[in-house]
Amino acid sequence: MAVARGPSGQRRRKSDTKQLHLQVVLISGECADLTIRCDARVSEAKAEAAVALGVVATSLISDTGCLLDHMTLAEAGVKDGGILAAQLADEVRLYTNRGAFAYINPDGDILTWGDPEGGGDSRFVQHLFQCQVATILSTDTAFAALLHDGRVLTWGDPLAGGDCSAVESQLVEVTRIVGNRGAFAALRRGGGVVVWGHQAYGADTAAVREHLHSGVVQICNTGSAFVALKADGHVVTWGNAAAGGDSRYVYDQLQRDVSYLASNEHAFVAVRRDGTVATWGDPARGGDCSSVASKLKQGIKMICSNSVAFAVVLENGSVVSWGLSSGGGSTRQVQAQLRSKVLKIYATSQAFTALKESGNVISWGLESDGGDILARPEDRGEVDRIFCTDHAFAALTRRDGRVNCWGAKDSGGDCSAVSSQLQGIYHICGTRHAFAALRHDGSVVTWGSPASGGDSGSCSPQLQGGVLRLFATRLAFAAVKRDGTILTWGGRDGGGPMRPPQRQALTRTESGLKVAKIAFNTRSRASKFGLDRIAKQKRLERELKAGPMTLDADPLADAPKPTMAQLEAK
Repeated sequence: MAVARGPSGQRRRKSDTKQLHLQVVLISGECADLTIRCDARVSEAKAEAAVALGVVATSLISDTGCLLDHMTLAEAGVKDGGILAAQLADEVRLYTNRGAFAYINPDGDILTWGDPEGGGDSRFVQHLFQCQVATILSTDTAFAALLHDGRVLTWGDPLAGGDCSAVESQLVEVTRIVGNRGAFAALRRGGGVVVWGHQAYGADTAAVREHLHSGVVQICNTGSAFVALKADGHVVTWGNAAAGGDSRYVYDQLQRDVSYLASNEHAFVAVRRDGTVATWGDPARGGDCSSVASKLKQGIKMICSNSVAFAVVLENGSVVSWGLSSGGGSTRQVQAQLRSKVLKIYATSQAFTALKESGNVISWGLESDGGDILARPEDRGEVDRIFCTDHAFAALTRRDGRVNCWGAKDSGGDCSAVSSQLQGIYHICGTRHAFAALRHDGSVVTWGSPASGGDSGSCSPQLQGGVLRLFATRLAFAAVKRDGTILTWGGRDGGGPMRPPQRQALTRTESGLKVAKIAFNTRSRASKFGLDRIAKQKRLERELKAGPMTLDADPLADAPKPTMAQLEAK
């Protein structure tokens, strides 16, 4: 048998090095499977991803939000079956929370719009973006930007993580950030954890602080609690006790040998090295897996969750679920069809759909959320990918890019009105209650609740071609076009619609930040970004018409002011 030598020269068998089976995903939805050693460095993973995808990735981000840089995949906490997001040099970098968008333009500036109090207004931290932004994370109503130098900048609702001034001095050498509905947790190099936001959502670690100084390798969250996995396999929890912040009932199972964590809105799952599983949180919504514990010992390949249940694909390709029975926690009606050859599971709020190797799909759970097995797509054996809103599924066929939908009609489950247009589709995006599909010719088709973006009539002419990417908040869509224009539509509280004629953006000047009608330059051409700042008061609009103005004369008198720490940093 072939052998290899480690860093210190000792002989080791190649087969002793664990192989990771990963999926590398581009923001366009394109993906590729990757098999690589767990001790491979990130640079090797980038090279392998370039071969698999046919593009060069400038950075990789793990499914836990970690920017992978100068480390091995094992050191970064990447697990078998994980998903890596690949960022391209010229890729559109647009992030969302519940009601706002944040966009990193090619020059490195951040542009935000949507709910001004929920992250749509970042003017008071713009002057602090002295270092390139690596990625942006969010709570429901705040954003946190992780910079390449390991610092963190925040904006949005101060009670939900938009103000990190109390812990600003600790936010250095940060490698990843995790956000739940109202708080952030940052992991520092060396394994220390820093939290901020609303105490009821996990921003208070007083009871476990001594366990979070070092050694943490992964952080996971429910809607209002956090769990940290330490290098020795020990688990630490804090936050809302009812949502997993209290793990006393499974304390003995969490003291060692935990290798992987997962969660839904109300409960956590810990997978141990021996294959056993521990769950805690709301017992009715996934916090109690005792009824299927023996089946889970067969080895878990993939974990999927909705708001009230968990479903896992085992190593043998079968499916096991637990949680609220009516919300997908029971597979009794479809058990025979889920015994083998399941590739992946998708979830709406209270239903699951399994995609099998054959291209067939099996659904179960709440009927009004897409769990009606009688409403599955007609194209059996043809499904390639599945997309979701809160209450409906959309299946994309592999042969000709056709789309079939099922679930709540007013949430995207009925696409009959646009069915003739749903051909040649290669990507679909969903808000809570609507879908937007991107065709190969660059046009966009929408359906579902008009209040959630199902009606794109306000910008329909501009969506007939040239669209590169689609993004969504809970209530609105954004389409990025080839010429750099960004169009939005849907619920105004969700970040759309904007007013395209008013092209506004932020840029730096010698005298500070100014708001002006400008165009940004990319590497090869000037591109106008159709971004309306969605000013909170009409006074701002009146002053803009008179020409550029400095932010020293701030018209938003009632908007949050910069903290002393931020002013000192400036």
